[in-house]
Formats: sequence, structure tokens, C-alpha cells
Amino acid sequence: MHTDEYEISLGRELAVCEQYVRKYRKIIEDMDRREGPAPARCGDREQAHAELRHWSDARDEYARLLTEMRISR
Repeated sequence: MHTDEYEISLGRELAVCEQYVRKYRKIIEDMDRREGPAPARCGDREQAHAELRHWSDARDEYARLLTEMRISR
């Protein structure tokens, strides 16, 4: 069942995920600029990459669900 509330909620979740993706990309870019490319085993860098993967995966899933919902109208 499709309702506008579901679509609105998915859109909001997608926006939150996108904000976190941008945040962690910026953190990684700043680390690269300050320290140069470093091995992925660096603790902070490894955590930032893990968070980026997590939020990217969540964003992609919300985008997929929102697309499916819009198609099913």
C-alpha cells in the first residue's frame, strides 16, 4: 500500500543518509589533504571509510525503495 506519508518518510531518510555520505567524504578528503593518502589500516581513516560504506549502502537502499514506490503508483 502506497501513501504519501511513506514516500515523505523515505525521502527524509534518504536526505539524512546523503548528509552523512557528504560528511564522511569530506572527512576523508580532509585527511587525504592533511596527511596524504595513507594505508586503510589507520584507525580514524578506517572508521571514516566504514561509516561512508554504511551510509552509502543505507542511502542506496532508501533510494531503491523510493524509486519502487514511485513506480508502483
